Amino acid sequence: MMNKIEKMIADLEEKSCHDEKDEKKLEILRRKQEELGESPSDVEVDIAMRAFINEYFRYVIHQKGQHINSDEEANTDDNAPDNTDEPIIFSDIGNAIQVVRSVFHNMDLRFRDFQNEDVHIFELGIRDHGKNLRVKIYLEAELEMCRIEASYPFIVDREIAYPLCEKLAEENYCRRYSALQYDARDGELSCRYSFPIMHGLHDDEFLMAFLVVTTDAFKSYDAVKQYANGRFRKDRQMIIERAQALISEME
Repeated sequence: MMNKIEKMIADLEEKSCHDEKDEKKLEILRRKQEELGESPSDVEVDIAMRAFINEYFRYVIHQKGQHINSDEEANTDDNAPDNTDEPIIFSDIGNAIQVVRSVFHNMDLRFRDFQNEDVHIFELGIRDHGKNLRVKIYLEAELEMCRIEASYPFIVDREIAYPLCEKLAEENYCRRYSALQYDARDGELSCRYSFPIMHGLHDDEFLMAFLVVTTDAFKSYDAVKQYANGRFRKDRQMIIERAQALISEME
């Protein structure tokens, strides 16, 4: 029976034509399979799979950077055509749905998806080293947006909402894409990121965003768990004093 790496290699090799991205995937996958050797364990295969995703992710980021630079150079040409009046047409939401399904199938992730009015929703669970996340993908046709939300298995009491939000703001300070959020309605904590898809949704673009959100969520997992339990350690007194000052100003 083939492992995940071997199956991805076989699926890519069966494609009638390969583009540059397919060739890069094959290059990385074949190298990972060679490193695994004969009869690798499921754990070893999972580690190799994560290493493949990380390496391909870095490749995609690098390619995007080069593409942006080349576009900027091309736009400096005085003779370049002016397309600013051309309308941007949002591609069918069905294409975006198929992209997300394809990415998850390639990553061998189990998920369910369903339509809720004008929003198509994907749901799946992710586990890493004993840490669990519930991830939802929202494809919003009317807003032409894709929203990725990784929720933590912690529910926060309203009594600590103020100090919690202060700590989440500190955690968010150095972030450039995703952000930690607290939902006052149900006490849920999550890591979220939204981006427009009026130009359509590409597999490498979605994979990049998905990995950014889930990776950031896992990185902050221990800190968020601590905050959700009200353990603010040495910051407790400072937070109390700030809260008291705020209450005084409101009186």
